[in-house]
Amino acid sequence: MLLAAVFVLFPPASDASYAQPPTLTEHLTATIAAEHPHDPGASTQGLAFYGPYLIESTGKYKQSTVRMVDPETGRTLRQIRLPDNRFGEGLAVEGNEAHVLTWRSGQGYVFSLPDLNPDATEEVENPGLELVQSGEFFVRQDMTEAEAWGLTFDGRHLIMSNGTDELTWHDPGTFRTVKTLRVHYQGRPVRELNELEWIKGRIWANIWKCVSVAVINPQTGEVEAWVDLTPLAERIRNGAGVANGLAYDPGTDRLFATGKLWETMFEIRVPKILP
Repeated sequence: MLLAAVFVLFPPASDASYAQPPTLTEHLTATIAAEHPHDPGASTQGLAFYGPYLIESTGKYKQSTVRMVDPETGRTLRQIRLPDNRFGEGLAVEGNEAHVLTWRSGQGYVFSLPDLNPDATEEVENPGLELVQSGEFFVRQDMTEAEAWGLTFDGRHLIMSNGTDELTWHDPGTFRTVKTLRVHYQGRPVRELNELEWIKGRIWANIWKCVSVAVINPQTGEVEAWVDLTPLAERIRNGAGVANGLAYDPGTDRLFATGKLWETMFEIRVPKILP
């Protein structure tokens, strides 16, 4: 089991029910193994490995894209633009498909990844694109508008966050909800779970507006560790956005991390987890 560690970099809580971890003597702080260029105009929402490449989704209306990126150079090898009225969110790779969320539309997209191969032309109209709609898929219980934030794949199901303390598991083919889990730390909910990544049997979640990453037990919902990305944020220019975007390659045991409008993609190590 992962050792519980914590730091005090949560954003100020406006609600007493927010988890506010105490200061402990032990922290899991990411160390930088390598730095690579990243498009500073990319508002990163989702990130995942597909073979040697990164698949990245970006946000903002009229600017949302799904792109294949060379992780070493940061160069966009292939790119598809989402419709102007869609705000791109989280992304997960399942086999040769990329599942992409959109924020409040109640719709998602499925892209055929072979059509994103880097030998083709850079801009594509809509190859292998399927529009998916489901009333269950983007439901957020405490809002009138449906929201979708982060997405990852555990080898069997898609796991989605919606900005609350809730994670939901979905069948990749039908998007039927098969499981719901509340995330907590020391009995208190951990909210604003954002971009997700499945790493060695645990769910890693960026926390919106801070450099906290929660390492979550997918069976219990308990946060087993906190990972501090401060060393990364300190190397980013003023005015860039929040930390968001984790991509793990199990074949090489490499973990990449970046953020919204960051000019750098970091390869990181984490003591006791990815030493």
